[in-house]
Amino acid sequence: MEKERRIKTLSLVALIVAVLGLTVAFAALSQTLTINGTASINSAEWDIHFENLSEAQIVGGASEISEPVLNGTTISNINVSLTKPGDSMTYEFDVINDGNIDAVISEVTIDFPEDDPDYETKYKQNYDWDGNGIVTDEELNKVQTTIDYTITYDGVTAPMANLSSSFETLLDGKELNKSDVKHVIFTIAYSSNATELPKKQIIDGPISFNINYSQK
Repeated sequence: MEKERRIKTLSLVALIVAVLGLTVAFAALSQTLTINGTASINSAEWDIHFENLSEAQIVGGASEISEPVLNGTTISNINVSLTKPGDSMTYEFDVINDGNIDAVISEVTIDFPEDDPDYETKYKQNYDWDGNGIVTDEELNKVQTTIDYTITYDGVTAPMANLSSSFETLLDGKELNKSDVKHVIFTIAYSSNATELPKKQIIDGPISFNINYSQK
């Protein structure tokens, strides 16, 4: 009986030791996996930007009032004069993914001078269609429907959607993977379908054109 009790005691001790050993081993394994997992993550770098801005390509009586500036994925200070149907101004540049994260387009937009706090005093007079010194809502509307904005991105052309500040969704989701370079063409044009002429030149700007990206 004494011998049997001793065997049971030894078995219980052995079982406890085994369980403890497994617990320690599992803890060590978990710690090792965690450390390895952290150590194996490569450093991520997000670097998408515009480069290689061309000179303005002018058609008709259009003229460039100020030279645009590239900053990140924005081309700003676009300021052009348009005088008659068919006039246009075109800029070309590249968008480059110099980081190591694949990306897609999430939104393409234009910021108009209306967003500037000095719009009333500095820019609104640019849209004085009849030249009488007063800019009415009707004149602002007329200019909006007279000027066309178009972007060609990697061979796909999209007009502005419904006179809003965003372009057709056919550009949404377009990829820009690491090391990719995509060519962009941005055009501002006095619509060739326009049936009225302003009594003075229409100055469009300064505006900013943006392409926003998100991680793929």
